[in-house]
Amino acid sequence: MIWRHKCEISYRSILGVKRKKEVVFMKIFNLFKTVCYRVAIATVILFGSYITSQSVYAETKTATVYTKFSDQEIINIAKEYYPKVELELLEKGLIRLTLDTGINIFIYNTREGGSLSFFSYRTEEDVTLTKINQWNQEKRFLKLYKDKDGNLFLQADLYVEAGITKEYLGTFIKTVAIFINYLFYI
Repeated sequence: MIWRHKCEISYRSILGVKRKKEVVFMKIFNLFKTVCYRVAIATVILFGSYITSQSVYAETKTATVYTKFSDQEIINIAKEYYPKVELELLEKGLIRLTLDTGINIFIYNTREGGSLSFFSYRTEEDVTLTKINQWNQEKRFLKLYKDKDGNLFLQADLYVEAGITKEYLGTFIKTVAIFINYLFYI
């Protein structure tokens, strides 16, 4: 029993010394950890505020919204977004846009109706109704049809009365031109 008591005392004394070293080490580690955490948090806050402030400035661009376009505005926008085309005002409300491939796109401007219609046609009769139906099922915004003489027409309507930007109109003109170029090779 005495021996057991002596062992417990010596075990406790060894454990106590070891524990004191662990406590000192843990205090130093916690102090170091706290400093590192503070530096890391400060870095994240500074970097995060820099990134956030940059993206906020990029999103504040304002755009002018149009509810109708004059023929000259359409011509200017088309020249700006598609500089390789020839534009001609055939009559009030009807503009011919000739692509660099020689294909014509006609833009019908109904200022009172608040819409723009884009159309083009092909006189060859080699496109089947199956291909036309397939096109109409797969493509958005533009529709194909044959008239009573067998001419192939492509038509796209753009409603502007609710308001669109000139950037959207320029992009729409480019999209119509791409689809019409594609149409002449199907």
